[in-house]
Amino acid sequence: VKAREYEYTPSSDDLHLLFQKIHNSRFFLLLVIIATVLSVVLFAMMRVVLAQVGDLGEVRTMYFDGSLFGGAIGWVMTFFLTPIHYICIPLLGYGIFFKRDWKTFLIAVFLLTYVSLGGGRFGYMRIAAGILFVIFCMFNEIKLKRKQWMSFIVAMVGLVYFMALVSNSRSTHDGNFYENTFFSFLHYLCGPMSAFDYAINNDYVRQMGGYTLGRLTFSSVDDLVYLFMRVLGFRIYNPMPDLIEIKQDTQIVIGDTTWNALYTAVLYYWLDGGIIGCVIFPFLIGIGFRYLVRFFYRYRTWPFLVILALFFQVNMHSVSDFEFSSPFNLILVLILFRIGMKRKINNTYKIA
Repeated sequence: VKAREYEYTPSSDDLHLLFQKIHNSRFFLLLVIIATVLSVVLFAMMRVVLAQVGDLGEVRTMYFDGSLFGGAIGWVMTFFLTPIHYICIPLLGYGIFFKRDWKTFLIAVFLLTYVSLGGGRFGYMRIAAGILFVIFCMFNEIKLKRKQWMSFIVAMVGLVYFMALVSNSRSTHDGNFYENTFFSFLHYLCGPMSAFDYAINNDYVRQMGGYTLGRLTFSSVDDLVYLFMRVLGFRIYNPMPDLIEIKQDTQIVIGDTTWNALYTAVLYYWLDGGIIGCVIFPFLIGIGFRYLVRFFYRYRTWPFLVILALFFQVNMHSVSDFEFSSPFNLILVLILFRIGMKRKINNTYKIA
């Protein structure tokens, strides 16, 4: 009987209840309003700096070294804005298809301003992945109406346009908007795989001091242990800063451009265990994702929905880089996991 409980597939009514539970929460709405105000203010500050500097790439560097907003804002983003943004991404997808109201508009404003702060493109891709997750993974049996298809197309075209704007602003190619956009997307399609090939041929394993035996693939856990040991006054070796330094400082020539930072997620598996690591670690990650799905089927609570949406975005991003490396994202997942196990939903919900 318990095994069957794991295999229960949530109905559309169950899924509507999960999304509306968050959508209709006054407390969550208050958090979104605060997050939106903060994001809009920070975005306005970023645009002022961009107008003064005139280079989005330099603004992006300032964002990551902490000089753009300061250390205090960095902690606000880590412990407040980032968790809220992960919860809002699938909620925006739901709103686009089923709840096109002012709350959905507010969430859209928050997400677009938040992911624009660092001058990157992958934030828009995460939003797009969240939209795809909702309609093709959650409500895949529903036949969309014409208005829903139009909302979906407009949302995806809008996100592609925002990515094109950022790509054009950071492009070094001497051409018009469309040419710069084309070459930027082309580089991001081919660059990570070429960079991974470069990493193999130039023996990054040796540069890392040997195989890291899973510490990069599970770097979120490793970094959490590292931070805990530092609090206790112990210093242990952390391989992630060494890898970040190699990725950022190594300029790889690909065609008529240079490349760094993005090597696909397979680089982490390779550095952890070579060919065997490329087989074992993705397999373990797949098994873990499968168990998350089963927990979602069993408990049918909104935190597990958010966790699944988060890992769907991580998996989609793996063609460019390994994204789940932050200990703070791990803490967020653990908190959501604990909340999600508290109680199941009431299956008597009916759609109005």
